[in-house]
Amino acid sequence: MNAGVVIPIESERGQELLKLAQDGPFSDHLKNMKNAFVKQRHNTYCGVVSLIICSNSLDKEVRKNYAGPLAEDFQEEDFFTVEQARKAVDREIVAKEGLTLDQIFELAKALDFNPHLHRPGSSDGMMTLSSFRSLLKDCLGSKNKRIIVNYDMSVLEQEPICHFSPLGGYHEDEDVALVLDTWQTTPVGWVTLERLYNAMKTIDPACGQLRGACVLNL
Repeated sequence: MNAGVVIPIESERGQELLKLAQDGPFSDHLKNMKNAFVKQRHNTYCGVVSLIICSNSLDKEVRKNYAGPLAEDFQEEDFFTVEQARKAVDREIVAKEGLTLDQIFELAKALDFNPHLHRPGSSDGMMTLSSFRSLLKDCLGSKNKRIIVNYDMSVLEQEPICHFSPLGGYHEDEDVALVLDTWQTTPVGWVTLERLYNAMKTIDPACGQLRGACVLNL
């Protein structure tokens, strides 16, 4: 892996960026997301675990107003004990193939996460790099919003697979986002927004559509 593409959070530069982000305007979001972060156990559960991290990162004040089924902390092995999750997606298919962006949207909707999809592109209504940057800052500055990105890891010079991960932080001067990578063998790390946007601006062969971002708004 090229450290110039993904800067591992445990590296010297990664720690410098972390300290700067912790002193910045999105420090509360960063703290809550890092505290809730876990790596996935099942190879195909990156989308499921991303939803769990986002749900578990919410503070008590937000959860008081959330009437959905994940009001308490959940773990990966508990996820499909939730009836709404079982009805929204076929657990066996997820175990074999994982999720597409549309499927994670349907799952998040079933769990009352009020999701919104954003696909990259230059056409009207699509997410440009500039609007992605604004969207990210809006989510990180909110107590009740979380953002999950769906991207091709190979664009980040990692494994050539489709992947989901939540975003935990942002450093505006460097224009880098903290990707809380749920995959077992790749690090949590900082990626430039342009590179991450390009990784989302790829076709998912499982559905023939562009990848993108899913925003949860509780």
